Amino acid sequence: MYEKWKKVIYTIVGAGIMGAALELFLVPLHITAGGVSGISTVINHLTGISVGVLILIINIPIFILGALNFNKSFLIFSILGTISLSVSTEIFSVFPPITSDPLLASVFGGGGMGLGLGLVLSVA
Repeated sequence: MYEKWKKVIYTIVGAGIMGAALELFLVPLHITAGGVSGISTVINHLTGISVGVLILIINIPIFILGALNFNKSFLIFSILGTISLSVSTEIFSVFPPITSDPLLASVFGGGGMGLGLGLVLSVA
């Protein structure tokens, strides 16, 4: 029981750190991350649709494919992480960027993304 709650908390906190890194460093300076976050950032800059909403929408077909290939527990924690990332990007989008220097934004944004992902994967 303790391990499941630990996994839930680490997933939510890790996704929150990633959302902060995206919205406080990368997105405002038009720097893309990898994967769905990067695709969402590019589409955001082209259309103005929020990154959090795009992360959720782009992940829907991925979850459908995942449901066919992975076990239920993995799918549930993936959905939890994606929803947490989407919500945290929406929360942090109301704050101004921390820096306007692209180098600092790249270093701290990338570091934050790595730290958040490391936290999520440490209990996977």
